[in-house]
Amino acid sequence: MFLESFFQLAAQSIRDRDRIELPFGRGKTSPVAGADVAQVVAAVLADPIPHMGRIYELTGPQSQDMDGVAREFSEALNREITYSDISPEMWEQGLKMYKLPEHMMGTF
Repeated sequence: MFLESFFQLAAQSIRDRDRIELPFGRGKTSPVAGADVAQVVAAVLADPIPHMGRIYELTGPQSQDMDGVAREFSEALNREITYSDISPEMWEQGLKMYKLPEHMMGTF
């Protein structure tokens, strides 16, 4: 997951209800910044030979569950933010309000 996407997914529920409302369960994630991925891709494309046959797992600096992410938001915003695990069905209903293409609705 891209860090920038995560902020977009969580912004409204954080702003309106002080909660991160996502269907992540107890899973962990380590969002990576799109700019960081772009730097790696540019470096590989600029000099591909040393990278032949290599596999790079691009992740953010730490893997954590959504409760950990909520704690970081709480510190940054100076107010309590919590995580609320919602069902995939509730998530899909929320996405439908944005009139996203059908192929994006089944990603969770």
